Parts: sequence; structure tokens; C-alpha cells
Amino acid sequence: MKIEIEITEEEMRSVVQNRVSQSIIENSQGYQFNEIVSELVRNALQKEVRFLISQMVENSEDIKKRVTSEIESRIRKHVISIMK
Repeated sequence: MKIEIEITEEEMRSVVQNRVSQSIIENSQGYQFNEIVSELVRNALQKEVRFLISQMVENSEDIKKRVTSEIESRIRKHVISIMK
């Protein structure tokens, strides 16, 4: 007795796709998933804010002047305190 079953590639893909979809649904409903999403959002937001700030600083002569002035002031104060 010989039994043969033929499964097409499309049928196999459909089964795998359904299982992957079900697994995603199961894994996306827990506390851990929410924490992962929150952390990824936090990291992406921090990265974007850093980029925006650096762009603002690079493109602002006023901010560059203030930073330079503050650094010079601190250096002067430090030198004066050393000389006393």
C-alpha cells in the first residue's frame, strides 16, 4: 500500500503564513511586547531629538556664540582661580 500526498508550494506558504500571523498575534498581547515597543519608541525618539538639536546648533550662529562665550568665561574663571 502506498499513500502519496501532494502539497503545493502555495499551500505550504499559506500554512506558514497563517502560523506566523498567529504567533505574532499571540506574542503581541503580553506585557513584554508592550515594554519592547515602548523601549524602541523611546530610543527612536531620543535619536530624533538629538539629531534635531544638533541641526539647530549647527545652523545657529547665536547659539554658537553663546556656547563659545560660556566656554571662554569658564576658562577665564578657572585661570583666575589658579593664579590666586
